[in-house]
Amino acid sequence: MYKSSMLAVLMLGLALLVSSCRPPELSGAVIHYNGKRYNEAYEQAKIAVEKYPDNAEAWYYYGLISGELKKYDEMINAFNKAESLSKQFDVQILNQRNRYFVDTFNAGIKDYQKYPQVKSENPEEAKKVMQEAIQYFTYANQLKTNYNAARMIAICYQILGDNDNAIESYKNLTKTFPDSANAYADLGSLYFYNKDYDNTITQLNKALEKDSTNANALTLLAQTYDFQHQTDKAIETYRKAIRFNPEEKALPFNLGLLLVNATNKSPDLSDDVKNKYLNEAVALFEKVLEMDPDFKEAYQLKGQSELLLEKNEEALKTLQAGVEKFPDDVNMWTNISVAHARLGNKKEAEAAYKKAQELEKN
Repeated sequence: MYKSSMLAVLMLGLALLVSSCRPPELSGAVIHYNGKRYNEAYEQAKIAVEKYPDNAEAWYYYGLISGELKKYDEMINAFNKAESLSKQFDVQILNQRNRYFVDTFNAGIKDYQKYPQVKSENPEEAKKVMQEAIQYFTYANQLKTNYNAARMIAICYQILGDNDNAIESYKNLTKTFPDSANAYADLGSLYFYNKDYDNTITQLNKALEKDSTNANALTLLAQTYDFQHQTDKAIETYRKAIRFNPEEKALPFNLGLLLVNATNKSPDLSDDVKNKYLNEAVALFEKVLEMDPDFKEAYQLKGQSELLLEKNEEALKTLQAGVEKFPDDVNMWTNISVAHARLGNKKEAEAAYKKAQELEKN
């Protein structure tokens, strides 16, 4: 009993000692904070940091109280100031940063998700919602440097059509995360959609310097070379992209289409190279149809490629499978007529040609 009483006295004495070392304004702020009277605590803490700007504890409590009142600008500034003055509160501040990072990031996501619905009802109000999302993501990134928070800022600007701020935000992403292939790929993606293909190629190649297997960068770079009519580079890059993104059906289709077009538009290609391209295209379109049996253009181009290779039986099989799913397709019925004619099936050729003519009239 005696020991317990002595311990209580010692603890009380220690509390009084700590309390007596605090300026009265700070003591008042702490008392109000502990009592959850945050507005009163805020006024006292504000006076404390103004009167005692070198007191780390005052700044720490000013940050704590500002956070409770969702005054995030002041909270972040206060925590930064406390950390610059002393390491005494580093652990507590880190915990608070983590707490409010989650709060502000989630608030930003909530506004971001709300934007489409609000836009359909009130476009001007929707802009305010997205600006609020940007502010929340900015707070989150200031509390804890985070790739996703910083990226969401850029995405929000992009949705708003604020191209300058979107580009600047993506550039900041590459500066803050210089080893991230995704950062350069994101910047390259924005340039791509702005049809600035030179900058697209520059940024995507930087992404691939960081990670040569980055599927997004490879995919977009292949498409960019394709649009720029840099056929050899496009073919090579599409092949790499398919290797690292095998589930994306657009890649084999685009490469197959590019190969078919190359045989028509490149007069310098030898017959051997043309046949090689067409055989590769056939295999690619087959892969597309395995992933998506309802991809009409894949049936069309696979059958066309097989006809160009004079693989007439294979072409007929492909095209007949196609018209089973798309019975009104003029292109496939026309090529079915060609395949039958080459195979000596005169009656079937005429019937298919007649079908194509009827469909074309309708």
